[in-house]
Amino acid sequence: MRYKDHIEQVESLYLPDLPKLINPDLEDIISLSSEIKSSFENFSQKNIKEASINLFNNLEKRIKITSLPIQFWQTPSETLKNEIGDELDYYSLLCSSLIALGCVTSKIFILNSDGKNTIVVYYEHENEILLFKNNTEPKSFKNKDLFFKYLIENIKTETIAYEFNDKIYRDITLPLSSS
Repeated sequence: MRYKDHIEQVESLYLPDLPKLINPDLEDIISLSSEIKSSFENFSQKNIKEASINLFNNLEKRIKITSLPIQFWQTPSETLKNEIGDELDYYSLLCSSLIALGCVTSKIFILNSDGKNTIVVYYEHENEILLFKNNTEPKSFKNKDLFFKYLIENIKTETIAYEFNDKIYRDITLPLSSS
């Protein structure tokens, strides 16, 4: 804690820098995705949904999410090795691993409403969106409108949303729920 201010200052990231947290090319991440792929006799894109759910379940068992009194950024490999991290560390690991698995459209989606973040990972595959959120079963949506509607269904205040992966960062404008 003596070095908290220094670490947080040196480790700070701006929103457009968030893609730096996603790295599907790390040796540990490639190894994890290869382990998941090897559980299928003939792995192909037709197995991607089942493989991604297996990967998610694997990480749910292995990684503990905790709030730390200090803000710093772990690499996906560090989170995997330490088996602990904050929410963003966990989702960075999940997104990196999904991309390495072959879910190249995987993105972290962050919704900020009333000063609270809701973080999920999702990807699009064969006209379907698959959403992963810690401590819940994966959810499937037929289109992005239903995906967004699910995320904002009880929000009635100004909302900030953005998504990113290793290649892009994008701010998103969402309509407020009309209930």
